[in-house]
Amino acid sequence: MKSHPDSFKLREELAEMYYYRRDSRRSIEQLQESIRLRLGTADRHPDLEGLANAYSDLGLQFFDIKEFPLSEAALRKSIKCWKTLIQTDRTGNAKYRLELDLDRLTACYADWGNVNMALKTYSQLIGQMKVPNDGHDNISDLNKKLRKLGILRQDNCPTNKKHAERSI
Repeated sequence: MKSHPDSFKLREELAEMYYYRRDSRRSIEQLQESIRLRLGTADRHPDLEGLANAYSDLGLQFFDIKEFPLSEAALRKSIKCWKTLIQTDRTGNAKYRLELDLDRLTACYADWGNVNMALKTYSQLIGQMKVPNDGHDNISDLNKKLRKLGILRQDNCPTNKKHAERSI
């Protein structure tokens, strides 16, 4: 199937319009169609970074309106794209964006009340970083939030043995 090169942009604009009208189902449908069109024309539009950014932005938008399952789905897809991009990235941008989306996904799980998944993604986030707490304000804010929820102790370890086993 051949499509116009700008078809996916039109779909993204429709997705944004539906998002602002609070019709998340239609917004997702349009974004999925946009992504399908992008992937269908991958030989002409190998913009994996653009796709990762689109998923990341959508995940953040859904997080803002407390649509946690939709936010999780979009963020997981952006994380997958960033992991692919890290292999060829020379600037370090993909690694930074991966850390940012892992942080967002952890916050999504924490707000959603899914303690085990919050710990799992938190562990992935720390594993991605060269030096834990290396000036990332998001990490310290997230630590505070997880401590407040009773998930982490003061030393940033899980509060009980069961959580510790699952976070490894």
